[in-house]
Amino acid sequence: MKYTIFTSGKINLGLTIVDKLPDGYHEIESIFLPVGIFDKITCEFNLDKNNKTIEISEMFYKTSEFPEIPTTKDNIVWKVVEFIEKSLNIEIGFKIHIEKNIPIGAGIGGGSGNGAGVFITLLDYLRKHNMINDKKLEYLNNEIHKIGSDIPFFLKGGGCIVQGKGEKITTISGLFEKFQNYNIILVFPNIFSSTREAYKFISENKLYDKERWAHTIANKIVKEEIKINDLKKMLKNTFELFIIEPIVRDIKEYLYLRGAMFSLMSGSGSCVYGIFERGINLLEIKSELINKFKFQDKQVFTTRFIKEPVKYFTSWRFV
Repeated sequence: MKYTIFTSGKINLGLTIVDKLPDGYHEIESIFLPVGIFDKITCEFNLDKNNKTIEISEMFYKTSEFPEIPTTKDNIVWKVVEFIEKSLNIEIGFKIHIEKNIPIGAGIGGGSGNGAGVFITLLDYLRKHNMINDKKLEYLNNEIHKIGSDIPFFLKGGGCIVQGKGEKITTISGLFEKFQNYNIILVFPNIFSSTREAYKFISENKLYDKERWAHTIANKIVKEEIKINDLKKMLKNTFELFIIEPIVRDIKEYLYLRGAMFSLMSGSGSCVYGIFERGINLLEIKSELINKFKFQDKQVFTTRFIKEPVKYFTSWRFV
């Protein structure tokens, strides 16, 4: 069976690192929202264990300093399939093509979204072939965070508080709806940010923040006790200290100058976003950013918030 999958990115509405855990991972505090920038994946699953291929078309702008995306066992999509295989004691063949529109090393979860998309569709394939039961399904959903800490969010979507290693997700009713009427600009300054190195920097410099702020902020937004433009003085992304290039600060300052209600770097970087009211001409601001910072067209995206990060088609229906 052939699947066509669209997987989105996300932004962090604030991000702090609570502490380093005994197992070496880090505990985070953040609010996640999905945004409408998409990778397209086509995949076919079969029972030929010797037929395993991943092909990638890189559609985003990058320079030679960026690493190549792996197409073997180091790819998160391959890891997801392998995790399912080992958990169910089966072997699955697959042919997967990923059209990468979401830049890598940007902090908006492109790889995790890809992993979530293949996870959902492979489970669908296994259910249709009576190769998985409800108990195993529950186990896989509970353990998939071990493959990619942001994958559980992409399985859920909406406006969520994300804590722990990324596996503790709380959907806040009404939070997404407070953002759905705003537009957003995503700016990729062509700086590859290694998540591993970013966390190493946080750990070495003890940049931890014990405050549990996400529930309070999210609920006040829902109750309209906080407006979007109040967030500038309330929220931060600790990883901005890791990206030493001044361009991140310069982009944020320019977005505020052009009317952004809130601007921040997402994840471990280096994508910077700005949230704008409807009616502001984002295409005009995009053009200005390209001219001012000498960007390419594919480094600046104008889009909106979306509720569902993963959508897929089979040969006969939309899911």
